[in-house]
Amino acid sequence: MIITNEQYGEGCAVEEYQGTYSLVKMKRKTDGGEKTEWCFTQRWDENEGGSVPGKSLPWKITLGESPKAAAKVLRQLADEIDPSGGDDIAF
Repeated sequence: MIITNEQYGEGCAVEEYQGTYSLVKMKRKTDGGEKTEWCFTQRWDENEGGSVPGKSLPWKITLGESPKAAAKVLRQLADEIDPSGGDDIAF
């Protein structure tokens, strides 16, 4: 887990699940462990009058279907953050 907000113990991790790599939202537990943050999907149902909660899934962003593809997406994100291509980016 990479901590991105020390105050709230929030961060992210790269996860591989069924051949797909994703960036997953993580949280540090009070005992020092780590847990995946989960969210509820929503679906539109006219009979229910609009948006209805669906099943709970890990909160994640798909990066690609191989380590190389995932690294490419991360490089693109780094370029979005720092278009000058700062030398301190380690990839």
